[in-house]
Amino acid sequence: MPIALALIASAIALSTWGSWSILSPDSFTYLTAARSMYETGALPAERLIAPPGFPMFLAPLLALGEMPLGAFRIAAAACFAATVVLTWKLFRNELGKYGAPGAALLVATSGPMINQSATLQSEIAFTPIALACLLLAGRWRTHKPVSYREAIFGGLLAAIATFVRSAGIVLAPIMFLACLTNRGSTRQAKLVATMLVVAGFVIPQAAWSLRQNSYPAGYSYGTIWTTPREIEQTDATGINLQTRRLTVFGPQRLADLTQAIVPNHLGWRFISGPHASTARWIIGGGLIVAALVRLVRLRSPIDLFFLLTMGMLALWPWNEGVRLVTPLIPILCGYACWLFLGVLKHASNQRPLTIGCAAIGTVCLAGQLIELPYAHAALSHRAPRAIARVDLMEQLAAWQQEHLPKGASVLSVTPRGDNAKLVLIGACYLSRRPIAEFIESDADTIPHSVPGNEPAYAFVDDGAAERPLPDGAAEIGRAGTFRVIQLR
Repeated sequence: MPIALALIASAIALSTWGSWSILSPDSFTYLTAARSMYETGALPAERLIAPPGFPMFLAPLLALGEMPLGAFRIAAAACFAATVVLTWKLFRNELGKYGAPGAALLVATSGPMINQSATLQSEIAFTPIALACLLLAGRWRTHKPVSYREAIFGGLLAAIATFVRSAGIVLAPIMFLACLTNRGSTRQAKLVATMLVVAGFVIPQAAWSLRQNSYPAGYSYGTIWTTPREIEQTDATGINLQTRRLTVFGPQRLADLTQAIVPNHLGWRFISGPHASTARWIIGGGLIVAALVRLVRLRSPIDLFFLLTMGMLALWPWNEGVRLVTPLIPILCGYACWLFLGVLKHASNQRPLTIGCAAIGTVCLAGQLIELPYAHAALSHRAPRAIARVDLMEQLAAWQQEHLPKGASVLSVTPRGDNAKLVLIGACYLSRRPIAEFIESDADTIPHSVPGNEPAYAFVDDGAAERPLPDGAAEIGRAGTFRVIQLR
């Protein structure tokens, strides 16, 4: 079974393979750190925003070039296959010989998961590590004693998950509790094992904190939790800030859950437009209730992870769509099979209900399978644009190498959320020039001064609003869709 599931998942993930990937500004944050690790054996000598795990995952791929997108797609397909197999293992005892493969196949045919396997972001690498932690935690909840070696490994595995994606911090208390409530060890043995789990998790995290604190404080995930973003338009702090975020972003996370589980192409009328609010409260809210019921009845690490993750995401001040809940899709698929099997079991004594449940399950599975070619077509449609975007990055990087002095800083002046911003970020990554500041097109002016003493150039996209130039600034030419202005 695991080999068959891995082959199916790999075939699906690689069906749109090519030397391209869906990129975002975060992608180049990871690539920059990975390139430093590959070339110097160390992270960049600065305080990093993102944790180091995903750059470590990418670093070996840099042997194939500065943007090894084809190699990343293969590595991501391996992570996707591991996610499908681990979903089967995670639910095998609970859902049985039919339910567990069903949950795994739902993951393998999930449009958002397939899309994530083509996206250069950390979620695709984090998900199988998180599932492995939950699998180990579930094993610790049984009557089998926890060996000390296994305890250290569990703590390290949770630390690795957190290094890949900061939201993995919720795995730490889950691992601690699972070890502490083990039913096969003496009280003293459980305490020692739990201390080893804590040590395995805390020591790497402490080392990372010491490394970060050796550099001047700056923008980081830590400040995001405690400081409102400009776009939030509030001066609230502490509990008031978190309450405000819960009311603003909490409902959006329910919508993300809904989009993660409902086939988007077939169910878009239900999950968007005038029905969107109703759908997110019925489906997203229903999934939260199901997790709470399961947690009370089963006390499973799976449900605790789901609820803790959703609690954290409900306070995260960004709307990034389904991406944020992607690591929860295996659990969502397990919930779907659990609910279906539960209803089918209760209806087993009534033939009409049994037939009705089977029909509903068949329709839902058919909808998921019908969604698969749509997901494949959507990715195939994105491929030419993704390849063209990388070409623009390379052309702009070549222009920068030819016309800008070494060490020059760059200012990005583009419309909010515009493709030009991503092109410039990619070009600066390839030409190894830092972007000193990002300016949205609705800003009043281009700054008169830029930190540092090196030459500075503003790249102003044609789509950006016209604005007066600083005194002494001069336009020196054009590069693609950008006017290039020398500031000093």
